[in-house]
Amino acid sequence: MRRVFVSWALVLISGAAFATPAIDVDGWCPSVSISMTGATPMHEVMIVTGEAGGTTTLTHGPCAGTTLDLGDADERRNHVVTTRTDSSGDLTFTPASLGHDACAESVQGLDLTTCEVTPVVPMTIDCSATNFEDGLLAYWPGNDNARDVVGGHDGMIQGSVDYDAGMFGDAFDFDGSSSVKIRPTEDISFDDGEPFTWAMWIYYEGTSTPEHLFGKRNGCGGGSFYQYVVGADGTSHWGPDACAAGYVGAPPKGTWQHMVATYDGSAFSLYLDGELKSTSGDCHVDVLGNRAAYTIGTSGTCAGWVGLVDEVMLWNRTLTDDEIVCAGGATTHLR
Repeated sequence: MRRVFVSWALVLISGAAFATPAIDVDGWCPSVSISMTGATPMHEVMIVTGEAGGTTTLTHGPCAGTTLDLGDADERRNHVVTTRTDSSGDLTFTPASLGHDACAESVQGLDLTTCEVTPVVPMTIDCSATNFEDGLLAYWPGNDNARDVVGGHDGMIQGSVDYDAGMFGDAFDFDGSSSVKIRPTEDISFDDGEPFTWAMWIYYEGTSTPEHLFGKRNGCGGGSFYQYVVGADGTSHWGPDACAAGYVGAPPKGTWQHMVATYDGSAFSLYLDGELKSTSGDCHVDVLGNRAAYTIGTSGTCAGWVGLVDEVMLWNRTLTDDEIVCAGGATTHLR
């Protein structure tokens, strides 16, 4: 939790003493929760989140003339919520409408009884100092070839892989029968208990049949493997079938989405656009040491992915939650 402490200065309004409310931010949008403490019990407060900053001066209501300042910017996009505190003057809520494409940069609150304004609280993560080269074993940008520009683990094209405009440069364009196969040399192989992280941008154009985005398995039967699969019934999962991080819902069609899949030495976790979708149970089973090739665009010989895949990266560690949020732009730090 990124906690912001403010001084509890007392102000006198209508002969009563009130404490300046404070806001805490837990998480990062779209899964952020916002808590306000110290407002007037059982009265309304206004929460304003701004994507690009700017100011808002109220023209109506009990606090008309009050200015909320979310930072210096020429333009802003605000999300305003007016809600009631509990009997202690506290409230916690998640602004569900803050989608990934409309993430706010800061939040401020206003007690509509006392007109006390909380200090601005940042909601974004500073990605500039994140070291994505730490533990990075391989990076396949998909720019008209299957080269690994970091570790030399060049892929082998299987079938007819095309290329199209990606998030950064070009991207692999898979037709459901094509893939990129990567030999699991010792430096990119993992034993049980050894952590790793996969990350990539995906653009889904598939059908209702099961489709495999990437994996490490032989054939398409049971056995020692792990994979990412989108099921025909909309149930997807990451990890081995016997111990997977499963969630309901296929990726949205026709839009880019950043996918991060981790193994922390025990459990598999799946993140989409920086948000944790699912975590498996304890997976202390030997699904990592098999000698199968890695494949991007399918898993073994299973039905493959229809759509684009860009900026595929592999680390020998589990990225932190903040790093996972920042990883969508990791390529800008590596080039």
